[in-house]
Amino acid sequence: MFFDIDGLRDDMEDDCYGAFFAGGYGGAMIEAFEIEEASDEEVLRIAQEKGYNLGRYEDQD
Repeated sequence: MFFDIDGLRDDMEDDCYGAFFAGGYGGAMIEAFEIEEASDEEVLRIAQEKGYNLGRYEDQD
């Protein structure tokens, strides 16, 4: 099974930036940087821990 890792990574980073700028959650900025630097496998692990619906990111090719 293949995933759109770039799309998932972008969405996770956007969620972190939103939490930082809208909610004032300072840890979200650090988390966004960690997601940016994470390997593809780490991105999937983080997404699973956060409860993302990975089915939305399945590559249909």
